[in-house]
Amino acid sequence: MMITERVIEDARFYGKLIVAVFSDEGFPLNIPDSLSKRLTVIPVNPEEHPEYLVRLTRGIIPAITVMTPSLEIVGIIESANTSYIVSSLRELVDNFVRGNVRPYKISPYVPEPQDPPQDASYEVISKILDGYPADFRTIELVRTFVTTHKEYEKVLKVLKPLDDIASFYLEGGTLNDDFAVYEAVKVIKGERGMPEAFLGEDGRVLRRRGGENWGLLVDEALVGFSFLSRYLREGTDEDLERAKRIFSFVRTHLETERGYRDSVPRDPLTRVEFLEPLANSELAIFLSALWQVTQSETVREKSLKALRCASSSQSLPVKARIALATLRLEKGILVNKPGRFEDSRVMLNKSLDCNFKYSGKCYDTLEAVYEEYSD
Repeated sequence: MMITERVIEDARFYGKLIVAVFSDEGFPLNIPDSLSKRLTVIPVNPEEHPEYLVRLTRGIIPAITVMTPSLEIVGIIESANTSYIVSSLRELVDNFVRGNVRPYKISPYVPEPQDPPQDASYEVISKILDGYPADFRTIELVRTFVTTHKEYEKVLKVLKPLDDIASFYLEGGTLNDDFAVYEAVKVIKGERGMPEAFLGEDGRVLRRRGGENWGLLVDEALVGFSFLSRYLREGTDEDLERAKRIFSFVRTHLETERGYRDSVPRDPLTRVEFLEPLANSELAIFLSALWQVTQSETVREKSLKALRCASSSQSLPVKARIALATLRLEKGILVNKPGRFEDSRVMLNKSLDCNFKYSGKCYDTLEAVYEEYSD
């Protein structure tokens, strides 16, 4: 459910606090009438609304966030015990009414842009060797890295998937087809998917099939990249045009001076500026690949902007994405005919006048590129 102007104004008119309940569907939270009549309770699916999750919680689910109609946070309750939640909620509301709780404003997150680290690939490899689990982009980076660094092939044997998407990418299986990101990952992996079913004419990407949310940066970036992945394999110009449409949408609706918003500002909460590093790093990958196709300096500049925004983060998934985007921008390999390539540095460019091109030189085969490849 969206936290709309109407919801907020109704809560203000009736003098109620707003309670956002972040939980999976079917979470059995029953708030007694004596308490619920003092509240506007809004169930929020955290997977469908990550833009609310990052602003109103610490990322722990289930979570119950209590706010004033001015969207100041009164308190956050983190528990799966419904009895504890209800008693804590009652205590929190009573203390607020008595003036014992001072609410606080939701702070924007606008990190200072930084130059991307040049050794991000090695940092990621080191973390994996230390036992850190890998998300799907980290797995993608490792597979690409070892093609030209055979001495690191042992890393492939110690990869541990972080989540369901990583398990699918590494080992196969199935993914939910209700969300755009899952359909995109299927295509990125080289399997059949339908990300176009989530794409609007103006470039907006629907978060969930039949859902209400759209225009999240991470969805736009992943779906855009999935079209370029299929363009590389099949060479269909329609996929390239879809990717360009998404790029136009992102520039129009999400770009800021220092990076890219995590979501379109459609309500008072999402108008709080939040430049989420993971989403920006995902966008950097998409735009670095689009630059390889188009050779547009504008696209390259926008990719670098997203990279600099993301480089404020030290998280492993963000580092992996920074490394992948940097490889495309600085060590990218172009090919003039569609095909299947495991190497994430490769992208189709139909205007190329030779089979492969790397660092300004032409090559007949990808193996010949590898023989001269250097860090």
